[in-house]
Amino acid sequence: MKRLYSIILACILSLPAFSQIDIRQNKVDTIPVFAPYDSLVNIPVNPDIMTKDFNTKDEAQAYADAQFGRIVGQKVFVLPMTEIEAARVAEWGRDEKAKLRNKYYTITGFNFLIEKSYVSGLYGVEHVIYLLKDEKGKSVKLDVLVSSYDDDLMVVGYYDKLKASHVGKEFIYSGTAHGDLLAENLNKILKHTAKDVNTGEIVNIPIGSSWECTGLQLFDDEVAVQLYYTFKSKDGQEIQARVSNRRKDVMEDIEQEYAFASCFIDATDHALTLQVLAERYGQENADLIANKKVKIGMTQEMCLLSWGAPEDVNSTITNGVKSDQWVYSISSYLYFENGILTAIQK
Repeated sequence: MKRLYSIILACILSLPAFSQIDIRQNKVDTIPVFAPYDSLVNIPVNPDIMTKDFNTKDEAQAYADAQFGRIVGQKVFVLPMTEIEAARVAEWGRDEKAKLRNKYYTITGFNFLIEKSYVSGLYGVEHVIYLLKDEKGKSVKLDVLVSSYDDDLMVVGYYDKLKASHVGKEFIYSGTAHGDLLAENLNKILKHTAKDVNTGEIVNIPIGSSWECTGLQLFDDEVAVQLYYTFKSKDGQEIQARVSNRRKDVMEDIEQEYAFASCFIDATDHALTLQVLAERYGQENADLIANKKVKIGMTQEMCLLSWGAPEDVNSTITNGVKSDQWVYSISSYLYFENGILTAIQK
């Protein structure tokens, strides 16, 4: 028996040893955790993420689910077309979404069309399919390209939040866009004019002027049907200011029909800002900064708060003196020596 065990053990030990085959997996990015929807934006989706490429179809699906899933259960309104769009459809074809427009729905879920690129071999979200239920409980679908995921719907909670935060309150026109991409792109004072909605006349909007927000409504501006505030001045002029920037033109130094809503600052917040500026720089400088003005002797920090970031900066050092030229446009410059404003050209 012992001899048998010895033979079996010898056979086992003499077998070739095989190592386990290692398989290297593609690295999967950690899917970000998104905060619950709070109506601060209409459709809370990061377009940079939705247009990126993914290693696997499951990864693309997970990213899409994580973002769009936050508004499941929200009530939405499907927007009408602009008159220009409607005329184009009437001439060239039919609107696949026509039966859904100008009606309210509840979002019950999402499907996504995810395609693999023949060039890169990676996956991307091509279409977003909103699963909706109408007020009678009937289920319908709204299919949109991922590049236009928020063009056709308005979340009712978003509209309600904007209305509650603005209508009936006083605002100060600041001359600078706040909290949107436009501010980052322009980095300069906006010289707005607007059309009086009652008379059709062009209205200058002075920096520091006071306006009451009297309404929030969808409006066809020929680019899109989008949200606009109505602001009324103390002398009775009424103008419109668009909530977001869907227009493609850079609106500067030209007559415009519509201002940017982000240039209008809540009067209470404006007063607090003035107080902080006065405590830091003195009342005279605070008033200048608030009115987007500069004067000789200001520091670079004050000028930055007043005029915003320059388009370009040219610096030289001569005999220990640092000279800076801030370029704001082809004819608008600020000149500094050792951080103090010494000349203004505009």
